[in-house]
Amino acid sequence: MGKKDFEIEKNELEKKFGQQPTDQDVLYSLFNKLVVQTSDFQDLKSIYYSMALFLNEEGHDSLNANRSSAKMGLAALKNFGVKKVEILVNSGCEECQKLAGQIFDIDKAMTDLPIPNQACKYDLNNNDKPLCRCEYLPVIDD
Repeated sequence: MGKKDFEIEKNELEKKFGQQPTDQDVLYSLFNKLVVQTSDFQDLKSIYYSMALFLNEEGHDSLNANRSSAKMGLAALKNFGVKKVEILVNSGCEECQKLAGQIFDIDKAMTDLPIPNQACKYDLNNNDKPLCRCEYLPVIDD
């Protein structure tokens, strides 16, 4: 997606709503179009995480987009035959540190979704909106 796509989407949204959309509205609409057009789980993980970062930067709750990113990442790992995952903690948040190194069956992780951690306190953009940066790593059995 580029500048031309942005302008086309901006014009479509203006026609649809009868007023000029904000740049943020255009970007979020483009994110949603990407999600609908994409079927690769790893690509979807990246798109949803980009959405979470965007929402967080704008001062909005990013938990649902971050959850979707985690689910897509788990689905990609499961497609590769991964049976278990371990939590890698990427911040100094005390709440996330409690999860560091925990191992889950991949199906249980997909159901329970322990990360992104709802109790995470990592404030990436200093806006009092946490953004959990923990990740799932595949556990390779011998």
